[in-house]
Amino acid sequence: MLQGSFDTFDFPEVLGMLSRKCQSGKLRMHCGSAVVELYLAEGRLTHAESSDHGIPVRVADSRPRLEETCFEVLRWDHGSFEFYPNAVPSSGRNLDAPVDSVLSGARRRVEEWERVQLIIPSLDVQPRLVSDLAAAEVTISRPSWRILAAVDGRRNGIALARTLGLSHFELSFALADLVSAGLVEVSTRPKVSIAPPSGRTPGLSKVRLPRFGEEPESAPSVAKGDQPAPQTGKEAPQAGAGQDDATEPAASSRTPKGATVAALGRLGGRIRVRPANG
Repeated sequence: MLQGSFDTFDFPEVLGMLSRKCQSGKLRMHCGSAVVELYLAEGRLTHAESSDHGIPVRVADSRPRLEETCFEVLRWDHGSFEFYPNAVPSSGRNLDAPVDSVLSGARRRVEEWERVQLIIPSLDVQPRLVSDLAAAEVTISRPSWRILAAVDGRRNGIALARTLGLSHFELSFALADLVSAGLVEVSTRPKVSIAPPSGRTPGLSKVRLPRFGEEPESAPSVAKGDQPAPQTGKEAPQAGAGQDDATEPAASSRTPKGATVAALGRLGGRIRVRPANG
């Protein structure tokens, strides 16, 4: 079994060496909680699986997904690997792709990723529909429309990716295109900071306990003007209380799809959806 660290041999070197020697087996790679497995048959890539942070295993069932899997490994700053000769995948669609061309596609994605990160720095952002279209007409693809219809202004990018069954890479690129088209804007939810406890109980800073055998001090008198008003038991309700609850529908009844359709109806332009192969 071949094993080592990417501190000694980087990922393209390891994969290229296995390809030149026409090796067959499984290349298993680790980086923290991320695990990627690439399968080769006589030096050509046939299958890939990846998982991270307990997310179910994702299978690369197409050439773009295979390039995306290699793109993820190229972005690692460290890691280790083991190669198991003659290992075969237990399931999944077998591919047949040359290593050099797959690595070239993965490197192009790394270059494109720099552009995407300027628009979508992370999937912690919360995308929402713009209030008005800048252009009179915008044309998007069917996959982009599926993502646009799921944008509700409440879920962040990570939740959207999980709901739509997309990788973080796929959703980041799609959101960047929607932002560039003027259909979506993104913002980061502010983090709420909680002040640490001071260790002192409010209102007890001037309380002195009597010593043994000492008469306790009498409670300070309360000024007449400071006395609380007596409770009559018939407090009048505040004006407007409960009125909005009776007329405003619950937020949970507004489905994301319905909210999206209503928001799109308020946009000032037109949106055309082109076929996926258009």
